[in-house]
Amino acid sequence: MGKTIEDAEVELFGVRGWTKVPKYHEEYRWQAIRDSQPGCGINHIFNIFLAKTTPEPARLPILHVHEGEGWYKMKNGGCVYIPKNNRKTGDPEKDFSVFIESLRNNSNSKNV
Repeated sequence: MGKTIEDAEVELFGVRGWTKVPKYHEEYRWQAIRDSQPGCGINHIFNIFLAKTTPEPARLPILHVHEGEGWYKMKNGGCVYIPKNNRKTGDPEKDFSVFIESLRNNSNSKNV
């Protein structure tokens, strides 16, 4: 279809740059997007009647990038990367909220 990863981010999340973090190559960004979406819920039916299921790309090797400056463990679990220019309050939860809002605003201004 000729769409970019940023096109997919905007279509699915409304936020351009959602998967853009240091050391995260494009194939890992695509995997992160796939992981955030529900899979095929009827593969068992395809398997019963067609002896086939929908294809899924092979998992990439684990890429350990969740450490170092800018990475934070969130209270509800998981790790997030907050770019340096968005680390302003010293509270990762607040900084992350502000960062996500800036991505939304940036994405919306580019889509006008």
